[in-house]
Amino acid sequence: MESPTLHSRFTQPDKFTFGTFQTPDGHTCRYGVMPHDQPIGNIVILHGFSEFIEKFYETIRDFHNAGYQVYTFDWRGQGKSERYFKDKLEQVYHTGFDRDTEQLHTFMQSVVTGPGPNYALAHSMGGHILLRALYQDPQMFRAVSLSAPMLRFRLPMPRFLAWGVLKVVRALKWNERGIGGGDWSAKCPPIARDPRSRDPERRMVHYEWCRRDPELRLGPVSFEWVYHALRSVVVTEAPGYLETINTPVLIGMAEGDRIVENTAIKTAAKRLPNARLLPLADAEHEILMERDAIRQRFLSETLAFFDQNR
Repeated sequence: MESPTLHSRFTQPDKFTFGTFQTPDGHTCRYGVMPHDQPIGNIVILHGFSEFIEKFYETIRDFHNAGYQVYTFDWRGQGKSERYFKDKLEQVYHTGFDRDTEQLHTFMQSVVTGPGPNYALAHSMGGHILLRALYQDPQMFRAVSLSAPMLRFRLPMPRFLAWGVLKVVRALKWNERGIGGGDWSAKCPPIARDPRSRDPERRMVHYEWCRRDPELRLGPVSFEWVYHALRSVVVTEAPGYLETINTPVLIGMAEGDRIVENTAIKTAAKRLPNARLLPLADAEHEILMERDAIRQRFLSETLAFFDQNR
């Protein structure tokens, strides 16, 4: 599917193929592979909240051009993986981030079969899930790069109040409700208020793909998603948790981030035994969808980091 408002670099690359795999609890997830004739390794791209494979076509091309075979998949509940409600496909929900780590383990065992070392690039929520997976298996990847990882996310109130609200909401069985109401909307905020990116073209990729393909859309975040995300953040913040992950980690931190908390990212970078923090001035949350200078620096640093850990 090609939109006249999307540059060709944001559309499906030649030879990119789709498939599906089954999660341990019996659900179907969609994946994509960009094969390489002589790969120097495999890179797995892990998406953030509400994202999907199509959004990363430009990055997939970049990694393929650098010599890698590229794999990616849609988390359950988003993209074209199985949704939580068959009659309300845009409904955001969650059943626990431990299920997502199981998805990743299954994907690595059943789909990522290319020769060479495995690396990962994970954005936001995907970075959080990746750290939880590395806690269980630090040898899963030779090295990883995190883009604005969700170590803690911004709340409109102190965390202790949020826990109280969520307790009441779950007791009243309102946890499926979207926060802010409404379904997906084709409208997007003006560039000055867009927390994703300040790049006038890349920031539109997410919105345009959703406009073109209704199956990619998600509604507003639900109370239940926030509940499980907060529970998972508590897990990674526990003393000794991040300290056990010896995998080399590069952390790209968007200094203008309005979605995740950079103080938590800085703390995590100090706690991880083998991490390097890469602050990116004037970047919004979606580093790989940012302006050329910001995006290229993060991409170049990521590829160099993988080369150093070959």
